[in-house]
Amino acid sequence: MLLGAEGMFSKSRTTGLGTGLLEGVPAIDFLTRSAEFVADVSQSIVRSDRQFDAKDYANMRKIFPWQNMIGIKQFLDYTQGLFPEGDEDDDTEAIDIVGGLTLRSKEE
Repeated sequence: MLLGAEGMFSKSRTTGLGTGLLEGVPAIDFLTRSAEFVADVSQSIVRSDRQFDAKDYANMRKIFPWQNMIGIKQFLDYTQGLFPEGDEDDDTEAIDIVGGLTLRSKEE
């Protein structure tokens, strides 16, 4: 601490891992991100109202080996920009699922 100010690196992690007791464990972080990615991709495939977006791509790239390596990181940053920021489909009244099943929201 210098003149009452906090140190430059006192509250940040450069690894990208969480700061909690379990979130900071690399194996648990990998399993959590892998589960999120599988759930996002399966929803994008099965549901017609769900798109693969930049958040899903970010989860995917964080489970890649060497994703922070120079050159690979820049390529992944560029390709992440090709996906929409959020789910652009605003169809909230009905969800078409593979196999012809349609789920409809309750009318209020």
